[in-house]
Amino acid sequence: MIDRPEHDPDPLLTTARARADAGAWGEVRALLGDVVPGTAPQREALLGEACLRTGDAVAARRVLDAARPGLRRAGDATRLRTVTNMLGAAAFALGALDDAREAWEQARTLAARDGDALTEARATANLGAVAHFHGDVQGALSCYRRALAAYARLGVVRGLAECWHNAAISLRTAGDLDAADDAERRAIVHAREVHDQRLVAMATVGRAEVALRRDDAHWARAAASRALVVLGPLGDLKLVADAERVLGDALARLGDPTADGTLLRALATALAGGHAMQEAEVHRTRAEIAWRRGRAAEARTCYDTARATFTRLGATRDVEALDAWWESRLAP
Repeated sequence: MIDRPEHDPDPLLTTARARADAGAWGEVRALLGDVVPGTAPQREALLGEACLRTGDAVAARRVLDAARPGLRRAGDATRLRTVTNMLGAAAFALGALDDAREAWEQARTLAARDGDALTEARATANLGAVAHFHGDVQGALSCYRRALAAYARLGVVRGLAECWHNAAISLRTAGDLDAADDAERRAIVHAREVHDQRLVAMATVGRAEVALRRDDAHWARAAASRALVVLGPLGDLKLVADAERVLGDALARLGDPTADGTLLRALATALAGGHAMQEAEVHRTRAEIAWRRGRAAEARTCYDTARATFTRLGATRDVEALDAWWESRLAP
């Protein structure tokens, strides 16, 4: 979050910040949507955060990048660090992992220089996500452990929730399903402490992913459906795409005829938000389902599409896991 000064001469910005504090990010976008790029950096910083929190990474990246020169000129080091960190998040959501890493490393350097422990912790946690997608799961977990310790010292409960969820993803990738599920439970506990239903839903989808790996499609379907009820109205296309993909996978395993439509909806949602990673994950799921149904040609097409996208994103571990899966299907 962006620091809130005690006195703010901009009434519109004051109103928008109040709505942001209430979690009404769609309203923030509506209030600040007419800001002219390069004219009001504080408004742009908050609008960029609103775009990011509603899943519009394309708009977030554009608005946040426009805000930085004005923040530098104003000497607003606090918001500059925050905006740089959020720029990394927007780039990451769009699959530009190198740009994301560069922004987060810059944010961490600025934060360490200025004694901003919170932004340093956030950037460290974010760099863990980059390490994860480049295949360095242990490096990712190391970043998350450092960030969790910092959040605990600072009493930043929302940061704890987000970081436990990200750690769960790496633990799930490493095959430690019990630890992954425990991490998602911790994320939910912390998210409920701050009454953040978006984070609760995000971690619930994570638990549904764990359930699928345990072949409990009934539980996964119920959990993903619950999460979508919360996420749908929020307009966060990235999280909605994740939930729809997990739901579609669960439905397919249960033989539900609505599975294909749900997965196509997940793909459309990912494309609408420009979320390439979610797009690749949907294609991977469709490849697995097609193979289970005995449709080898369809599975190959989905596999090729998923692999090309993962490769473009630099998601090394995903490429390796996908190749291993495909080769095991072809083995006699």
